[in-house]
Amino acid sequence: MSVKVLCPFNSDDKNRKKVWRTVKPFWNERFTLVTSELDLSEFSRSKTRNNLLHQVDAEDIIVFVDADIWVDERNVWDCIDAVESGHKWAIGYQRYYRLNEESSDFFLDQVAKEGKVDRTPRQSECTIGGFRSYASCLIMTAEFFQDCGGCDERFMFWSYEDDAFNCVAKTFGGEPYRPRKHSSKRETNLIHFWHPEPLEDTWEQPYFKHNEELFKEYKALEGKPVEMTEYIEGRYK
Repeated sequence: MSVKVLCPFNSDDKNRKKVWRTVKPFWNERFTLVTSELDLSEFSRSKTRNNLLHQVDAEDIIVFVDADIWVDERNVWDCIDAVESGHKWAIGYQRYYRLNEESSDFFLDQVAKEGKVDRTPRQSECTIGGFRSYASCLIMTAEFFQDCGGCDERFMFWSYEDDAFNCVAKTFGGEPYRPRKHSSKRETNLIHFWHPEPLEDTWEQPYFKHNEELFKEYKALEGKPVEMTEYIEGRYK
């Protein structure tokens, strides 16, 4: 059993490229990194994740990460140990901190120089700070990902595809494991580095409403394995 970090990436602007120049070596030096660079106009996070799975074996443990985030590698190994011990899936952090433009360079510089951050971001340094999330760093076996039907490629671009997958994962695998807090100064939260939104008024785009409605169908079936299985098997028909 080996561990592979799967990371879709698209270089739509200089800010994302700047983050990627730091994040890519961070993952590449610590794990086997499998990535795919796509044109933004064709980007679908669901489809990209499914395609990346072609480069791993069923018994591999996979770590899905986004190209604009950082989590402490010890949290990832904590989650990998949990999956090897019987947990079906895991989320590689406790809470999610989305940095603002002013603070992003400070934390990015820490990761570049030290491979880590030394503190939790303050609320004043974030556009959104400290919320519970199920996105951006998912750990499981490739086999369990396939058992869940992979990601639904009907989701357009991005938004809600993680939430929908998590409904499926909870239905077939229970609640996810999360890294435990430690007495040491290990940062157990996720840091999301700043970049402009890929589309202006992202939340007003037509695809967003489409994705939201799809997610509601998954949410209605959460915890119902028979119904969820039937829905997954028929979703492309």
